Amino acid sequence: MQSFISVAQDLKGSYWLTEKLSFEFLIPYRLTHVDASFLNSDGAFLPDDFESIHHRDEIVQGVGDIRIGLGYSGDLDELWAGSHYAIKLGMTIPTGSVEPDPFLLGSQKLWHQHIFFGNGTFDPWGEGTLTVPAGPVNLIFWGLFVTPLYRGEYEYRGSKVVMASFGFTYSFTESFSAYMTQDLYFETSASWGENVALNSGRLDLLASIGGQWDVLSDFRIAFGIRRPYASFTDGHQLKIPWAGNLELMYDF
Repeated sequence: MQSFISVAQDLKGSYWLTEKLSFEFLIPYRLTHVDASFLNSDGAFLPDDFESIHHRDEIVQGVGDIRIGLGYSGDLDELWAGSHYAIKLGMTIPTGSVEPDPFLLGSQKLWHQHIFFGNGTFDPWGEGTLTVPAGPVNLIFWGLFVTPLYRGEYEYRGSKVVMASFGFTYSFTESFSAYMTQDLYFETSASWGENVALNSGRLDLLASIGGQWDVLSDFRIAFGIRRPYASFTDGHQLKIPWAGNLELMYDF
């Protein structure tokens, strides 16, 4: 049996080159705490110091693939008064770790690692946001994709990922607003050469709620929780419980 606690920390920034054009970057840092327990043939737990080539109690951490790109944003008042859009396009830099095929090593009874935080390739990515006022609320449409185009180290090719959200925000005061969204997460299976990664390839439907507090004119705090309520997966998969996020935003 295994349980995981995963923490994702992203340092994200925008540097405005003009009123509409910006340079975008994101530096991800990932940490995963693994608690692995093993049973003997009688169903009793083995001692805590038991070691396995497959799984073990450990903390795996490191930088993921850095993301850089350009953003362009503006208003669409001529189509819908008060609407706003933002489009970002760029490339990931393979700064995250990649491991050799753990399923192949496992079949050879060799120590291996299933957890790593990179793709090992330069991958195109894109992000888009559209906000549209509708009475007392603002409708939100958001999407992001990352698409590995080739194989990198160890013949590994990461998953193509698509994320999307649709929902609304409501402002209770000038400084506090809340949101509710329907989210989608989709990824294709990753692979080492012809060997497909068993714990990849999934479609999740999630519900999210949260809020944003404008503490100062140049400092904001956003927070939220989300939970998958439907999952469609390929191969062996993990059960994902509630997840939360906390964002601190500052304008220089």
